[in-house]
Amino acid sequence: MHELNTIYTLYKEEKISSKEAVKKIMEEVFRKKCFFGLNKLDEDNLSEFILYLYSQAEHFLELYDESKSSFTTYLYGAIKSTLQSWYRIHYRTKALDKALDKYAFEEHVLEAAEQQEDYNIEENLKEEKDFPKDYSEYAEKLPKCQRNIPPQTKLMLLALKSVIFLTDTHITKLSLYTGFSRKEIEKKLKHLHYLMRKRISEKKLYIERHNAEYIRMKKADYIIRNFPEGCVLYRSAVSASKFHSKRWKIQTEHLRKFKKICPSNSQIAKVMNIPPAQITRILNDAKKLQQK
Repeated sequence: MHELNTIYTLYKEEKISSKEAVKKIMEEVFRKKCFFGLNKLDEDNLSEFILYLYSQAEHFLELYDESKSSFTTYLYGAIKSTLQSWYRIHYRTKALDKALDKYAFEEHVLEAAEQQEDYNIEENLKEEKDFPKDYSEYAEKLPKCQRNIPPQTKLMLLALKSVIFLTDTHITKLSLYTGFSRKEIEKKLKHLHYLMRKRISEKKLYIERHNAEYIRMKKADYIIRNFPEGCVLYRSAVSASKFHSKRWKIQTEHLRKFKKICPSNSQIAKVMNIPPAQITRILNDAKKLQQK
């Protein structure tokens, strides 16, 4: 541990600047993680704490009093105290981020519902030409397999395909146009979410992994920019940057597979009790109409 005392002596004698002293100190701290009790931190937390400590280290040099202890002993106590403060800040921030994410999601849903076009219920009820009561003329133009499926049910099928984006306002309008009660619609949506739970959780997991790799990569890049090439911390950061950059690209490719999450036709078939082949044909017909 004499290296730390030597670094302080060089700083005191003005042979190196405070910034150079801080970088050398940080390199020694990184080398001797076990001595300073940092070996229990995982890669993410260690890099975060090192960066936090780096911002405080110059202040440590100014506060040190040679008459009370050696610089190594002083630094050991200062790092232990800083680690406790960092833990409080870190976990408080983590809890706040989770709360903000939840709040942002709820606000987004409310905003999406508020921005929907306001429909005049009475006027829309008059537009019965879109949903005729007598389907005989309409049914003659359909394939035999689809003649017993009314337009309201087809509208419900299309809506269920976009179940992830349905808001409370959409449910109200669906109930109005399709004739299904709100309770029936909510039951179908809940059933679909249950059937899709694995894919939804997979996407969430890939998003978390993707974001984590990006943050790790940027932390390593920050260390590379701020530490000299010869030090251990720099070499470790270069290796970490390459590794996490590669991992981030892999996670980006994985995430592209989840660009669109929607229920499969077989899942909708289970909820609506309609053969999957019929649902496929109905959705294909809808696509053709859209292209026209």
